[in-house]
Order: sequence, then C-alpha cells, then structure tokens
Amino acid sequence: MIAKHIFLGTAAFFGFVFTYGQVGTNVTSASANTFNLPTAFLQNTALKKNGNLPNDLVGSPYLNENFLNATIIANDTSSYPARLRYNAYADEIEMKKDGEITALFKRPYLEAQIIGDRYRIIEFERNNKTVSGYAISLNESDGMQLYKRVSKIFVPGKEAVSSYKQSTPPTFNDDVSYYLTSPEIKVAKEIKLKKKDLLEHLGNEEKLKEFLKQSSNKLKSEKEAIELIEYANTLNNPNTP
Repeated sequence: MIAKHIFLGTAAFFGFVFTYGQVGTNVTSASANTFNLPTAFLQNTALKKNGNLPNDLVGSPYLNENFLNATIIANDTSSYPARLRYNAYADEIEMKKDGEITALFKRPYLEAQIIGDRYRIIEFERNNKTVSGYAISLNESDGMQLYKRVSKIFVPGKEAVSSYKQSTPPTFNDDVSYYLTSPEIKVAKEIKLKKKDLLEHLGNEEKLKEFLKQSSNKLKSEKEAIELIEYANTLNNPNTP
C-alpha cells in the first residue's frame, strides 16, 4: 500500500471546522468516511518501513490493525473526522480514505484522538538523547502530565542450526514506557510507575506519602499513578486551598 505524508494545516480543511470542545463527539458520523484533503497537501514521499518486514513475521506493527473512526486536532482549536490507526513500529498515525493509506505529518500542532487515546508529539529523553515521537496523554492537566509510549520492536528470526532445534520466526516485542512533563519540564523525563520513582519526580514527598497511606492507592495501575499525579498537581498549584 502507498503511505504518503500529509500536511494538515488549518487552512486545508475548509468546511470541516469544529470547536475543540466537540472533539470526539462526531467521530462516528458518516462524515468520517467523506473526509476530503486537498491533493496539494499530499506528499510524494512514501513510508516504506513496513515494506521491509519479512512475510513470515509473527505479530502486527499496529496496536489495532483496523482503521477506526477518529478525530484529527489541529492547533488545539479545530477538529476533523478521519479513519485512523497507529503504527507502533513506524511511529506513524495512518489515515485511510478511498482505499489509500497515508500518514499524518509529525508536527506538534497535529494530534489524533483514536477512541479514548489522545496521541500527540512530545520531546523525550531516550538513551541519553532527545528525540520526538507520538505518545498517549494519560491525563490532561496544566501541571504535570503523564504520557505513555507503546512501540513495536522488530526481533529477527533465527534459523535452526541443527535438526534438534526449531527455527524461530521474526516477531515484535512490545516496548512500553512512561514520561512526565510539566510547564517547567519541556523535554519529557522517562519515569517508572513505581512508588520510589514517582515520589522522587513529583515533589512534596511527605504529603504524597501521607496521601498514599490514607487512601487505598497502592500504585498498582496506570489509574492509581494518575491519581497520585493529579493530587501532586493540587499541592503544586498555589491557588489550591
């Protein structure tokens, strides 16, 4: 299939403008199947990373292979219905229209809402380098925000070296990582959803310990980590009583 980069500037979408508050309310409408993009914004550069994968690969580069009714958000103000899926191997948001597969340009002002997941481009530290890529926002806040990245790592197959061993087919390994940002942290910091790591990064350690002690929060899930982060945000907000 052809995969082309798309520039989704605000001016390119006359007739499809919705308010930011409507994001997610129109994604199941019929207009999701009639999403029109001017050809002037289609690039000739094709994504070919998937084309290099072997035919005997076990697994999928996608979190969900189906194209789902979704929303593209531009500049935090305008939204446009589309059929989207996330390619976790190539780190691309793919769009399908009229049988053709294209990909969104990776720009900070372009986001995608696929079912309950908000994908946006963030800068983060990985292996002592600052890189950028898609991450899922786990809490929308003016303070500290938690992001989740799910990547598909290609693992080559291995041929059997003797008749006593079996060959191993190529496959994908899931790589899940979490990152913390705030108005003061421009480059997201990788964080483990463990008590020690969270307390170290969130500040107000004694108050957070007391919160955990008084509540049933055992930090056993993403939901409980988000709950702790949101509480830390109330402590860091000077307007909070």
